[in-house]
Amino acid sequence: MRSETQLFEAMRRGGNRAPGSWIAVVCATKPDEFLINEIRSEAEAQFSPKFRVIDIRAIEPFHIAQEMSRLDDAWVLLYGFDHWTPQRWHAAELNRNSWLREDGSTWFLLGPAAVSNIGLHAPNVKSLIGPYLVLGADQSHMTPAECEARLAQLREHYGKTDTQIMADAESPTLEMTPHMVEWLILLDRGDLV
Repeated sequence: MRSETQLFEAMRRGGNRAPGSWIAVVCATKPDEFLINEIRSEAEAQFSPKFRVIDIRAIEPFHIAQEMSRLDDAWVLLYGFDHWTPQRWHAAELNRNSWLREDGSTWFLLGPAAVSNIGLHAPNVKSLIGPYLVLGADQSHMTPAECEARLAQLREHYGKTDTQIMADAESPTLEMTPHMVEWLILLDRGDLV
């Protein structure tokens, strides 16, 4: 699927959620400014919301609620989770109810490390997010050659085939480490994440 179509569909699915929803956008690589601007642009083109971006790398989890409370009915995109330590995820777990808002939507932009860590260290935060919208490798601006080179590295490092990883992901045996999340997204099997 072309990246423009993926992003359009992700925004359409997420933007039609009820106010107060938590939505995750998952990508194959660590999120960057270009992707954030693409998300903002697509959201504004489709829905014209007040759209705010919060870089949470330098904000303690208990301060995120204060930041979001000032934004009323805006859509809030939180990014920087890939830099969080387990301690920050645990603090988010303790403060998750203070992040709830009646108006607006809260969007979580997650790379492979964040997807893995949210499940390990903040399962209750993870359970409040729905849906998870997965963007493929081309949306992360990887060329087909870069994607294939990275898949070859993962295959060699783990001594497994793509088919084995997909079979493991369909069973409860695969631990969703950052590499496994990345591998599945690069295979265009984000539905297994």
